[in-house]
Amino acid sequence: MKKVIFLFAALLLATTSFSEENKVEKADKANSINVKFSGKVIDSTNGEALAGAAIMVEGSGEIAYTDFEGNFEINSVETSQVNLIVSLISYEKIKLNASTDAKDLKVLLKPL
Repeated sequence: MKKVIFLFAALLLATTSFSEENKVEKADKANSINVKFSGKVIDSTNGEALAGAAIMVEGSGEIAYTDFEGNFEINSVETSQVNLIVSLISYEKIKLNASTDAKDLKVLLKPL
């Protein structure tokens, strides 16, 4: 009987602890900013769209790649102002500052 009561108490404690962690996580998500950046990466010499360029949010693990038309989109950035690092093989890497005010970014990469 003591084992049953002990197991029940342990299960109740674990459930309560898990519930509290979820409440904190939900509160953090409610307070965070969800920002979306999008744009197009273009060759600066001929104006052609660049497919496969990497766009990385500096200081986070968030990364996106351009599609065949040079378009990209990064979702769920937690700050309204970020540094984006854009790179592609055979092109100069650039770093640009973007904010929520900057929509439809046009990124020009210069060939090496």
